[in-house]
Parts: sequence; C-alpha cells; structure tokens
Amino acid sequence: MQDTTPTAVRDWRIGGIDIEAGQRGIALFAAANRAPAAFAWPDDLVLDRSPNRLLGYG
Repeated sequence: MQDTTPTAVRDWRIGGIDIEAGQRGIALFAAANRAPAAFAWPDDLVLDRSPNRLLGYG
C-alpha cells in the first residue's frame, strides 16, 4: 500500500508554526470556507454567502 500523507521536504514556517523536514501533515478540508476574518458567522453553513470570494471544496 502506498502512503499518500504529505511529508515536508525541507524546513519551513507557516502560520507561525515551524515545520521540520520529514514531518508529516494532513489538509483539513473541514475548514474550507471557514474564515473568521471574512465572515461574521464562520462556523455556520451558509451556502449562499454574499460576497464570497473564497474557494470551496466539494
């Protein structure tokens, strides 16, 4: 079975977090379209938000 977990190939920093080469991570798709800086109610499912310039996952 092939492992598809993303693995850092170099040291880097994202969002104030240090990531070391060799560390593994996952994408949290549940966070799609959840942007507290952009929406008054980021935790609510609002399918017709307007304006909505964010990319949604589906």
